[in-house]
Amino acid sequence: MTPDKARWIAKLAQMVQPDRQEQAVEALTGMVKMLDVPDRVWQSRSCLDAVATAKRRTIVPSYADLQSAIGHWLRENPDTAHALTDERMAGWTDMDHKWLAYYTKRKTEGFHPRGKANLVSLIRGQAPTIVPFIAAEERVEPGAGRRWYDDTGET
Repeated sequence: MTPDKARWIAKLAQMVQPDRQEQAVEALTGMVKMLDVPDRVWQSRSCLDAVATAKRRTIVPSYADLQSAIGHWLRENPDTAHALTDERMAGWTDMDHKWLAYYTKRKTEGFHPRGKANLVSLIRGQAPTIVPFIAAEERVEPGAGRRWYDDTGET
C-alpha cells in the first residue's frame, strides 16, 4: 500500500470514527485495496472530504459507499493534467477550444433527447473546424477506456 493511500485511510478513519480509529482503519484498508482508482484520489483532500461527508447508511463507509462517493468525485474532477494535444487541433482558434470544452462539458452532463443534435448544429455554425474532431471522437468503440466510475449513473 502506498503512503498516500495509508494516510488517506487514516484521515478518513479519524473523520468518521474518531473514538475507534483502529477498527475503522482495519475495515477501510480491506475495502480500499479493492478499488481501482487513479492515485490522485489518495492525494486529494477534496476527495477525502467528499467521501467523509457523503450520504451513507453506516458510520464507517461500506464498500458501495466508498465506490459511489469516489466515483462521483472522479466524475466531478476529471484529470486534465494529462490531456494530450492532438495534431488535429493544429490551427484551432481559442474560440474553437472553448466550443470543444463546452461540448465536452455538456457530454459529461448527459445529453437530453435531441440535445446532442442541437448542440452539434450550433457548433457547426459557430466553430465548424471542430465538427470533424467531435465526429471522430464519437466513432470510438463504446466503452473503450471506460472505468466503473464513468457509468454508475449517479448525479
